[in-house]
Order: sequence, then structure tokens, then C-alpha cells
Amino acid sequence: MRLITKLLILTVGSVMLLGMLMTGMIESLIAEHVSQELDEWGTDVAVNLADTTDVPLLTENTMKTHHLLETATDTFSDVRYAFVTGPDGAVLADTFAGGFPHDLLSVNNLPPGSASSQKSIETEDGTMRDIAVPIQDGRVGVLHVGIGEETLYREITGMRNQMILVVLLISALGALAIIYAGNIFTRPLKSLSSAAQRIGNGELDVHVPVNSGDEIGSLSKTFNDMASELKDKVGVIEKARKEYETLVGNIPDVVYSMSADGSGQPLFISPKWSELTGYDVDYNPQVWFTPLHPDDREAARTRIRQAIAEGKEYSIEFRVIHGKTGDLRYVINHGIPTHDSEGKLICFDGIFSDVTERRLVEKQLLQSQKMESIGQLAGGVAHDLNNFMMAIQGYTELAMGKIPRGSDEYNDLVEARKSMDRATELTRQLLLFGRRTEVELRPTDINSVVSEFTAMLPRLVGENYNLVCELSDRPMVANCDPGLVEQVIMNLVINARDAMPDGGQILLKTSVTSQGDYVCLSVEDNGCGMKESIIQHVFDPFFTTKPVGQGTGLGLSLVYSIVEQLDGRVEVDSTPDHGSRFSIYFPLMNLPEKKQAVKKPSINSEAGHGEKILVIEDEQAVRSLVEKVLSNNGYSVISAASASEARKVFGKEKDAIRLIMSDIVLPDLNGVELVEELTAARDGIAVLLCSGYTADHINRQEMDARGYRFLQKPYDIDTLLKEIEAILVSAVELPDDHPGI
Repeated sequence: MRLITKLLILTVGSVMLLGMLMTGMIESLIAEHVSQELDEWGTDVAVNLADTTDVPLLTENTMKTHHLLETATDTFSDVRYAFVTGPDGAVLADTFAGGFPHDLLSVNNLPPGSASSQKSIETEDGTMRDIAVPIQDGRVGVLHVGIGEETLYREITGMRNQMILVVLLISALGALAIIYAGNIFTRPLKSLSSAAQRIGNGELDVHVPVNSGDEIGSLSKTFNDMASELKDKVGVIEKARKEYETLVGNIPDVVYSMSADGSGQPLFISPKWSELTGYDVDYNPQVWFTPLHPDDREAARTRIRQAIAEGKEYSIEFRVIHGKTGDLRYVINHGIPTHDSEGKLICFDGIFSDVTERRLVEKQLLQSQKMESIGQLAGGVAHDLNNFMMAIQGYTELAMGKIPRGSDEYNDLVEARKSMDRATELTRQLLLFGRRTEVELRPTDINSVVSEFTAMLPRLVGENYNLVCELSDRPMVANCDPGLVEQVIMNLVINARDAMPDGGQILLKTSVTSQGDYVCLSVEDNGCGMKESIIQHVFDPFFTTKPVGQGTGLGLSLVYSIVEQLDGRVEVDSTPDHGSRFSIYFPLMNLPEKKQAVKKPSINSEAGHGEKILVIEDEQAVRSLVEKVLSNNGYSVISAASASEARKVFGKEKDAIRLIMSDIVLPDLNGVELVEELTAARDGIAVLLCSGYTADHINRQEMDARGYRFLQKPYDIDTLLKEIEAILVSAVELPDDHPGI
């Protein structure tokens, strides 16, 4: 039966092939015959027309010649045009109403001595036969007629249609025979094919009925056994595949396998590749290098090639530019060689790990360490400056106490004292930066802070920027730390400057809210502005939109932290390309800030009555000043420059000492530990600690718990004398069993 089916198919195919060959042959013969007849007929028409036009041409009767040509085209529908050229090739007459197409002159040139010439040409009206014949052997000229080939095509088309109809009819009969035979003999095979297709579509529960014991029945039984075994194996494979996909999908890195033949051909790339690089998974060897930063690409390619050639493990770090977002990511590519059971290198398996966050954290840590180092340096410098300022301020006050108030010399010292106060504030800001001072809240005139601080801002922002201040007429007093407010202003002005790299205007403005409960300090620029997505993170620590190496991302986060610490709030208003405005709000106080007048120091007021005071201070200028001030005010003073020296002095005078005044930071021991050691040797000794630090080296709660008093450097003479007097008075009033000072 299978042989009959094949014979039927072979018969129908042969009939169709033979029909097509016969159609082609007959079509070729008819075309040749019709073409020959068309040339002969056209030549006869051209010769007859040439014989009728020779006389008008000889008599130069152009109109008569034109009329004869037109009559020919009107008489014979297949004649599309006619024209006559003279012996010199010039056109003497033609039937073209819209102008003679000169391209026809070079299409069909009649060879000398020829009776005729035929050429097929393509025109706007279709394919034509251009037939040229001489007029009186060419002495008078050459006549051209254009014959349309529609007749040729009509006959060929008619014959072709008939042959095709015959072939189709025979083919249809053959197809009917095949269909009939197929329905009878191929039904079991169709059942097998349908079952195989269902298996291919993933439907594994397939069973083919076995209806006979012939070859097809045996095939059906074998197929059912194969389908059952395939179902079991596919189940195992599917389970393993799901477990593998789950494992790879849960790995945050890109897992890959690469050929070890040196081509770099990818064998497997996990879907995380698209998330990491922004490019689709592509099994082209260039896929590894397309996302890489141009500056890292060649080095990575060289390193991987070297590792493949040596068959060694490799680990390469490079930068990747995300194909969709353009984000820069830092990636480590770690690969290991994989060998088969015989030890032959077959591939490299590895992972791409995104280490951008780790790099960022490392950078932030490094930046924090730098900031911490700078802070320590600033704090140390400020501590030394405090000691210097302490000596300068003290001796200035001593001099002021000896000069009549109102004299020129006294007024000069007053100005010097004001400069020292400003220097003292500067050191306090350095200590604040180094986190070695406490926040000092007091009624502060915001207008005064802005007015005084903006005097130094032009040098900070540069000459390309127009710094404008608009200060409110109303009192602008808030409970703030002036140094912190200056820090906020400086950071906001720097941020505004950086938003306008080509220069622009920075506006500082103060106002009171409409409800009258908040002071508003705003800094506005006309720079690049920010998108909403950036505004949401603008106060995040280490967040910056500046290029790498040009910003720490700490400026605005410090502003936010300071304002929050001062019970204020920050608002941001910004539009891309239209600038930004940062508004700081502090609670308004009812009373303006009171300015302290410069008081004349109380020198030689004989505040003491011979009480013995041990002064421990490593800075010689400060130690000499304190000795002189206390001695001039009725106290008996002994001094030491270090802990070891203080122990010796205390050992000799401990029974007479009423007060120990010690610096906290000493070269050989902490001052707090020293006074604890000394006061443990005898009860009833009061303690006054001094330092330019108030944070890292000092535990104020612990000092308060022990009853120790603290004096922040630099201090003036009046403050020192009042503090000592208050300590000694309170020490006298304490009961004998009090454990404190």
C-alpha cells in the first residue's frame, strides 16, 4: 500500500512537471513564430510606406510625407509611430504629437547595405519593435516604424492559459487520487503524527491506539512505550531545570559559562545580565565587552585572553555603562577553569558581581576618615589657638585695667578685644567642625549674622557671582547658635555657586512668616535647578549629582542636621533650568538679641584672701597669665606644667591647697584622672577644670556627677575670678562629709 501511494504521488508529480516543460517549449516556439511573423509584417508595412514617401521626400514636400506617416499609424493599430531621417540623420517627418524623442535615433541604426533592421525597445507605452528600412537604398533617408508587441503577448498568453488549464486539471485529478488513497492508507500515520505533535507541544499524556499487527501497529506500540519513558525523563529534567532556575535566579550576580577555545563564545548567561548591563543576553563573543567602559575594555580583553591561554583562574574589576540608563557600575568578573573527567579544559565558569555599592561604601568610609582627620586637625589647631587667644586676651584685659577708660590707648585695646572675640568665635567654629565643642544656643539676630557673615562670601564664591542680600526690617531673633547658622549659610551658598558653573546671582533673604511665628532665611540661585527625583534625596548623606571627585555629598545633609538640631525646618523649591530656593525656618523669639557691652576687667579687686590654688597648665603663656591674675587678686598660687610636676608640688603643699585648677589635656596624663588622683589623697579640695575641647576628651555628665566645675577656654579675667570665688564659697558651705569637691 505504501508503494501505491508513492506511485500516485510520483505520477501526479510527473504529469505536473511534464506539463510545465511542454508549456515552456510550446510557449517558446509560439513566441519565436509570432515574433518572426510580426517582424515580416512590420517590414512589409515599412517597405510599402518607404515606397510611397520617396517622391514627397525628393520634392521636399514635408507635409505630404507627414500625412503619409500619419495615415499609416491610423490605418494599422499595431503601428504606434513612424518617422523618417535624412542621410545626415536629421528627422524629416514624424508622428509624435508631443515632440520627437531623440533617444530613438540611436536605438536602431540601419547598417549600410541592409534591407531592414529590427530592434526591441522599451517605451512608456510598453515594449515595441523598431523596424528600419532604407528609402531608395538610403540615398533619400531611412524610415522607422514602431510595432507594438501586444499581438505577440496575446497569442503567447492565450496558449499559456490553455496549457496551464490542462496541467491544473490533470493535477487536480492526481490530487483527488492522492487524497482518496491517503484517507484509506495513511490514517494510522496521521494518528502517530498528531500524537508526536502533541508531545512536541508539551503534552506528555499521549496514547496511540494499536489497531493492527502490521508494521504500523508495531510502530504505534513502540511509540506508546517511547512516550511513557519520555514522560518520566522529562519530569526528572523539568524538576532539575526548575531547581536550577530558582538557584540562578536567586543569585544576585550574573552566572555564565564561556568556551575555553579562545573564541570567548558564551555557552550560558543568566538573565541577571540584562539587569546589570542594560543589554539583552546575546551569545556573540563580543557580548562580554560591549557594556564595558571604553577605557577598561582593552585591558579586560587582554586579561581574559591571557587567562584562557594559561587555563588559570582570573578576577578582573572594570566599569560597566548601563545600556539603557547610562549609569556607571563597578563590576568584578571572576572565572574559574572547568575540566572534564580526563582533565581536559572544556570551559570557564564564572560570575559578574556588581560591587558599585561596596565601592561607594568604601569611598564614603574613606571620605569619612578624611573628614575625621580634618576634624581632628581642626580641633587640634583650635585648641592651640584657644591657648594663644587665652594669653592674648588675658594680657589685653590686664592692660585695659591699668589704662583710664575713654583714652585712645583704652579704645585701641577695646578694638583689639573685639577682634579677639571674633577670633574666639572662629576657633569655636573649628571645634564645631571637628565635633569638639557643644552647641551654644542663645538669642541670635539672624539679620546680624547674615550681614556680618556675607562680608566674607564674595571671596568664597568668586567674582563671577552677584551676591545680593535682602534683609527684613523686623527683628529677626531666634534661639540659635550663630556659628551653626553661619555654617548653614556657607553650605547653601556653595551649593548655589556649584549650580551655576558659569556664574549668576545668589540671593540671601530674611523674612518673617505670615503667621509671625518663624524666621525665614532663604538662599536662592538661578542655576540649573533639580528634578523631583533629585529633590527627594538632596539631604541624604553622601548623595551628590556632581562628577566623581568634585563633591562629598555632605554639605546639604549637614545643613539638614544643623537646622533640625536648632528646632527648625528646611524647604526646597526647585524647577529644572529655573534655579533653586532653600528656605530655613527657625522659631521666632519675642525679644531681640542683646549685645554685651565690653566691661572693664575687675583687676586688683582683692577677691581672694590668701587661699592656695594649684594651677596645672602645660601652655606657659596661659600658666603665667593665670598666676599673675590670681596673685594680683589675693590668692596664693603654685603652678605645674605637667602631671608629674603637679604630683611633686601637691606632695609638698597638699595640706594648704584649697583649689586645683587644671587643664584637661596634659602632655603626660588626662587632667580629670590627675585631679581624681590628687583629691583622693585629701578631702575638701575644690576642682576647676579648663579646656579648649568640650566633646571628645570631656565627659560633662561625669564631671557634674563628681562636682567638678568646668571653664571653657578662652575665658576672660572676670569670668575666671567669679568662677573661683563661687567655687571657694560653695566649698566652705559644704558639710564635712560631702564627697564632692
